Amino acid sequence: MGNPATRRTFSTAIISALFYGSWALYINYNSDRLWQSVITQAACSFIGGLLVAVLVEKTFKALEPPWRVPAAAFGPYSLALFLFLLAHLAVGSENPLLLLVPNALLGTVYFYVYSLRLSIQAKSISPG
Repeated sequence: MGNPATRRTFSTAIISALFYGSWALYINYNSDRLWQSVITQAACSFIGGLLVAVLVEKTFKALEPPWRVPAAAFGPYSLALFLFLLAHLAVGSENPLLLLVPNALLGTVYFYVYSLRLSIQAKSISPG
């Protein structure tokens, strides 16, 4: 994992799975579907974090300013949140919206900062 983009994407996935899996455990501690919810959230967060980070990187590289930061930050993540909601509805999580609120708030900020960092790095690398 010597490539900086690879490190960023896997770090995002691992942090997401641990944090949001723990949040699902907290929210659903008295639920009959505790482990379905925790496993669903941790898996969605790992896979989603990985895929969203890759899509953010790809979207950022594919677009030119001024659209690259907002499109990279909000496009892939909005799609991921929608898919997370569908996954929770499919397994019968009792509190899917409550599970996704911190994900939506923190994740939106995280991927916006992620995109800004890519922009800063691109400016420091580009000539001129």
